[in-house]
Amino acid sequence: MTSLFLSLFNRYKSILSTSELALLTELSRHANEIPGSTISTMATQLFISKSTLYRLIRKLGFDGYSTFKYRVSDSLVEETPKYPAPSNLLDMTINQINKTYALNQAQLTSAARLFLGADARYVYGTGWKQKQVVDNFSTDLLIYGEQSLTLRNKTDLANAVTHMTSNDLLLFTSMSGTLSGYEDTADEIHLRGIPIISVTSDAPTSLSKEASISLFFASEPSRAGRLHWQITSMSFAFDLLIQAILIERNKQESLPAVSFNEK
Repeated sequence: MTSLFLSLFNRYKSILSTSELALLTELSRHANEIPGSTISTMATQLFISKSTLYRLIRKLGFDGYSTFKYRVSDSLVEETPKYPAPSNLLDMTINQINKTYALNQAQLTSAARLFLGADARYVYGTGWKQKQVVDNFSTDLLIYGEQSLTLRNKTDLANAVTHMTSNDLLLFTSMSGTLSGYEDTADEIHLRGIPIISVTSDAPTSLSKEASISLFFASEPSRAGRLHWQITSMSFAFDLLIQAILIERNKQESLPAVSFNEK
């Protein structure tokens, strides 16, 4: 998924319906085909009507399909030099780190402010490797005096949210980004208005849709047939967040104190 589609998703997710978000995700999968297609061709390929596609494009801030496809074309050109096709493990890793860096620049400061402003912070990873990453995140921040509680499993998560308020924060990471199996917990989070920072692979998911702020890590285009999943890009996304938190905290601590006696 290109940075353009991730940016559109984050910007408009609050006003788009579930079906429109699904259509936006499907459009992102056809990004390379959009510049050479007409609106009729693309609508047929997506099994929707032209009017449905046109309405979505208008909601995304474009005045028509031509403007939209030219912007998609520009975004593909912009990203081509930055993300060359990997020829080996080193190239792939560098590519993923570069992309992870680019994907998160617009959201890091907001995520850091949300983290620092929370009364209590909880972090949760859905799998073994994700848990290792969030454990390291919590431990690394503890060195700098910033505390967060790592939740061990789904039961911990379900119990914790019943005690959380809208002044707290849940940092939730997942490879797939699905909330399948967490439906009751997700409902509780929603009802309580608990802010979420999601960290998922680089595609809009049910988790990133529910999140207050969505961060992403670049993953391989396809993991089919692979026996090993690298977590380098995921770890890097958390390192970026740590750095942003420390920078933002330093800014806040450097602000001059306000005296109410000053005239």
